Amino acid sequence: MRFIFSTLFLSYIIAYGQQAYFQQESNYIINVTLNDQLHILDGDIKIEYKNNSNESLDFIWMHLWPNAYKDNSTALVEQSLRSGDYKLYYADSIDRGFIDKIDFKVDDSKVKWEYHPDHIDIAKVILNNPLGPGESIVISTPFRVKVPKGIYSRLGHIGESYQISQWYPKPAVYDKDGWHEMPYLSQGEFYSEYGSFDVSITVPKNYVVGATGDLQNEDERQWLLSKAHKDSVYIYSLRAKDLASMSKDMSFPKSEAETKTLRYIQNNVHDFAWFADKRFYVLKGEVELPDSKRMVDTWTMFTNNEIDLWKNSIEYMNDAIYYYSLWNGDYPYQHATAVDGSISAGGGMEYPNVTVIGESGTALLLETVIVHEVGHNWFYGILGSNERDNAWMDEGLNTLNENRYLETKYPDKTMLESFLGNRGSGITDALHLNDLKNKAQHDLSYLISARNNADQPMQHPSADYTGLNYGGIVYSKTGVVFTYLKAYLGEGLFDKCMHHYYENWKFKHPQPENLKASFEKVTGMNFDWFFDDIVKTTKIIDFKIQRAKEGEFKNDNIYVANKGDINGPFCIAGVKNDTVVQLKWFDSIPSKGYVTFPQGDYDKYMIDPYWQIPEYTRTNNSLKLNGLAKRTEELDVQIFGTLENPDKSFVFWMPALGWNKNDGLMLGAAFYNKFLPKKKFEYLINPMYAFNSGSLTGFGQLQWNFKTSTSDLFQKANLKLNAQSFTETFEKDEDDFIGEKYLKIAPELNLTFNRSSLLTSPTHGIKLRQILIYSDTAFTKNSLGFGHIGNSYSEATYFFNLKRPFHTLDVKATGTYKHPILGQNEGAMLELEATESIRYNKRNNRLKLRGYLGQIISSHDFMGNFGLYGNGQAGSSLFGTQDFKYDYLMLDRSPKELDISNQQQVNSQGALKSVYFRASNNFLLALNAELDLPLMPLNMALFADFVGFQDKQAGQLRDFESVYNAGLKFSLVPKLVDIYLPLFYSAEIRNYFETNDISFLRSLRFTFNLQQLNPYKLIEQAF
Repeated sequence: MRFIFSTLFLSYIIAYGQQAYFQQESNYIINVTLNDQLHILDGDIKIEYKNNSNESLDFIWMHLWPNAYKDNSTALVEQSLRSGDYKLYYADSIDRGFIDKIDFKVDDSKVKWEYHPDHIDIAKVILNNPLGPGESIVISTPFRVKVPKGIYSRLGHIGESYQISQWYPKPAVYDKDGWHEMPYLSQGEFYSEYGSFDVSITVPKNYVVGATGDLQNEDERQWLLSKAHKDSVYIYSLRAKDLASMSKDMSFPKSEAETKTLRYIQNNVHDFAWFADKRFYVLKGEVELPDSKRMVDTWTMFTNNEIDLWKNSIEYMNDAIYYYSLWNGDYPYQHATAVDGSISAGGGMEYPNVTVIGESGTALLLETVIVHEVGHNWFYGILGSNERDNAWMDEGLNTLNENRYLETKYPDKTMLESFLGNRGSGITDALHLNDLKNKAQHDLSYLISARNNADQPMQHPSADYTGLNYGGIVYSKTGVVFTYLKAYLGEGLFDKCMHHYYENWKFKHPQPENLKASFEKVTGMNFDWFFDDIVKTTKIIDFKIQRAKEGEFKNDNIYVANKGDINGPFCIAGVKNDTVVQLKWFDSIPSKGYVTFPQGDYDKYMIDPYWQIPEYTRTNNSLKLNGLAKRTEELDVQIFGTLENPDKSFVFWMPALGWNKNDGLMLGAAFYNKFLPKKKFEYLINPMYAFNSGSLTGFGQLQWNFKTSTSDLFQKANLKLNAQSFTETFEKDEDDFIGEKYLKIAPELNLTFNRSSLLTSPTHGIKLRQILIYSDTAFTKNSLGFGHIGNSYSEATYFFNLKRPFHTLDVKATGTYKHPILGQNEGAMLELEATESIRYNKRNNRLKLRGYLGQIISSHDFMGNFGLYGNGQAGSSLFGTQDFKYDYLMLDRSPKELDISNQQQVNSQGALKSVYFRASNNFLLALNAELDLPLMPLNMALFADFVGFQDKQAGQLRDFESVYNAGLKFSLVPKLVDIYLPLFYSAEIRNYFETNDISFLRSLRFTFNLQQLNPYKLIEQAF
């Protein structure tokens, strides 16, 4: 009995172990006909579905992904809106797509089916009888697909050019984690069951078709070969002017009345796509695989659009298949095809055996995209990871191979060449844009997010990435960190690991732990530091060389600090005349300490000289062995700016021009170090000489950025020191200049709370400021300093921002305390401001609503005023003018009379758009509205303001008063120059106009947001 029990228990364990991994199988027979007048596919499908799990299934989820284009309820529309793309939301019905005529049967018996409760592109097929383990059924249905216009995502047509993908009913994946029914998305790709496809496609006879699967029609193959022979010879013989003239003709020839039916068969794939165009040229080639020596057919099909770039496309195909096979494992199929097509999902899109490529612009970019998309036959096609959960296993590993391909074939290509196709002009050399190798783009792409504390882990749901992180993390960071792993292990051992992974998991659904297991199995090493820390977190790698001293046994002792969060390997090089003489890898260093390095004839030591480690900060990676500034690189003063380069200490500059009424013309220069990516310490110094006042003016900012992590309370934290100085009032007599000049110094701390989702959660945080206003009330041309502190304020602000596709909400609550300086009264102001912007049409016209509440708190009857109006120079508010904190750059801050320069509008407090001198010393309420006018020139809008206020006099509240106005707004330069024309206003404002003889021109107001021209802000907004 003990033997029987043990045998049964062992059999159970073996069976359970075998069931720990399983995958279902879906085999397809599809017949479809294209109607290229109505852009409709009519077809039928039979799916043999095999249940290889140990569970019985009562239903099967089916993907009906063409319905993603049907209406505005779909997840695709929601994702598009979230990314700022409104095309599909506002699409006309004729341009939308859908799938219908669905009538599911199982083994020829009708079954019930229903749509997913949340997604019309998912259906639930309810089985009449449970599908037991090891059993199969045949699911069949007719179907019709309306092909959408090809500007929304992957499925579509542009005229009579067709990109047919994700187009047929498809079972969702069922694995150890259950069902993976998922709506169609553009960001976040696919997860499908493997099987076989037998697809017959009927099209007008003159269409050229590229598709998944091996073509079964010998006559069609011979026709393609005849086109390839004729057109390849013809294309290569074309002169440049002939190519240029051909590229202009993109018209479609008339479809032939006769049709043809093309049959394609393929095994061990999980998807089927096809592309058809009557304008395609064809090229044909073949490549020998490095291991099996088997020959694979390669095809390219393209239009006149970029015909000169596609001439060498077969070379790109062949090289891609060869190198990916060499590094990962031989390509298992008989052919690979690349087609030139219209694709809105990006530069290219992959499917088994076939890829579609969009416009490239340069030959190198075309080659790069072809290589990347052909490479997806391995990472997506053969190794079918779940791209919704682990997109890095697809896009990132493919980026690793793409980078390796380019470094192998074009080792000297620069990053600039990869974008422009050439090294650019002498200006690009002067800006050091050719200093960085091609692969640096991926380091920088990752660092842009990481240095801004806005990165996300590599292992993260695809749909939850920001657009910037989907490229910077999923593609770039993954490619960089696996390059790091390859450099540490060496190419030979790394390739053995990838071959092991490929051979064990091809035509399966690998998970991250399976890739990790392959590396640990082949190397015998532990890779927790890589797959747990690097893959699953946003922890950083940052090593620093601090010093070196002579050691024993012909070694030097180099003191290295691990400033990052990951205890991973690193390398040090001995460098002589910018050439690596010696390089050595070290397994890890927990915190800091000495490592031994062979002595030699070096002029510096350098961590990671080939940029193979994803270093967070490279400017601390070098140590010179001679000279005084051993850890400082060469200083370079450069106009405008350039990308960060660890071999240079850049100071950027640009000319600066300014004007205000008192200072007159101001000329100077801005000196700064802020560019791309963000640095720990950044600065801007912008001195200018004012010709009218004969004084030094300008502004400056010092900023310290702190690194935070996803586990911290704050996502972003920085400390700033701001300063600015200009002339407020100015008079000139025969002998001297005299006036008032101010200097504002304002340290501030900005803290932004961490968010559960960078995509959907609101942004909110705290800003703390201390504001010191120094005033020189007897300024002369020869005066140097500022006599005293005129005002001092402490300010605390809570800010909240919520962004949604059709509206944004900004809320700001501020408390300001005025310090009792020079006998002035102390006091406080509480302010609450909320602004909502609502999009109401396709043109992005908006309704903007603003509400403001303010209350002065003081033990004195009178200590300051609110300004009702936007005019920050005339009249009073709490502590002086409406812009009493000097937050705006004004053309005329303290006018003595109205003229054009002081009609500048400041939309704070009451934000009244009429010239009106009235203020409140107690309470202020404002409601402001703007409505963009559609189909109008000059970006016109209607505006309306209502301002209510209540004063105190001798400690008693006076009656509540109010004013209002309305009129037209003209945006000459959006966000920079707006003109307000009041047309309707209350009696109080009308009386003021009449009493003060306010003419029509003097009633106009304008906003001139000069701070938007601050070079520092321009750079900040650009990046």
